[in-house]
Amino acid sequence: MATSASGTFTAAGASALVTVYPGQFVDLTLSGTYAGLKVVVERGTSLNVWDKVNEYAVDTTATLYANDINEPTNYRLRALVTDPEEEEDEITYTLTARAMTISETKDRFGNTVATVGDDRIAIELPLELPVYTVATQPDATEFAGCIAYFSDGDAGSACIAVSLGSAIAAE
Repeated sequence: MATSASGTFTAAGASALVTVYPGQFVDLTLSGTYAGLKVVVERGTSLNVWDKVNEYAVDTTATLYANDINEPTNYRLRALVTDPEEEEDEITYTLTARAMTISETKDRFGNTVATVGDDRIAIELPLELPVYTVATQPDATEFAGCIAYFSDGDAGSACIAVSLGSAIAAE
């Protein structure tokens, strides 16, 4: 199967299939003459069972992330026709599956210590956090969304906490 397809299809039909692998992105571009036409992104298996992923208006550019599939899956576009006159309208499309942009950080020995992708950071070694006490904690408003280690944060016990922007919540 293709990892990219482009061309036109009539509103009565469907686009070519594009195979998407787990963790890939699907880039979509749509244009057409009938502005009110809606196009559905569907995905399915070889058994021709199709599930709706999302719905878009013609003249759209979008990116979907295939993070909830665990096997290669076919994606296609199909128009939602509400008026028989729409069936002859042509829709121009581009549908492309692409992998995440990945970069790696290595230590001085060449070992991978972190991998950065479009949607996550994977760390291969333990993450070292600075140690705070309730009395020495930083200003929560300056570190909203950050995590910190407290040696005495949870009723005197060690814990990891998240700054809420106005307070630090122990977990």
